Amino acid sequence: MRASFSIVVCFVIVRRGLRHSSLDWTGAIAAVFVGFFLTLSNLCFFSSLFAFYLSSSKLTKFKADVKREIEDDFKEGWFCVLL
Repeated sequence: MRASFSIVVCFVIVRRGLRHSSLDWTGAIAAVFVGFFLTLSNLCFFSSLFAFYLSSSKLTKFKADVKREIEDDFKEGWFCVLL
């Protein structure tokens, strides 16, 4: 039962991340593996990972227009981590 929950929830979250540009393809693949194994091992790990994903996605986009005005080299989303 937990294995099927792990698979379904991971793919639902990754699909949402791809649609909202919170994840790119490499992040999506990593999220499936990490999310599956952490959810399979313990639901507390899933809760922590899910809370981190939602909060970081929201905070990255929070007041992006203000950040764009303040910083000369502002990059919104996952791409800023790579540079």
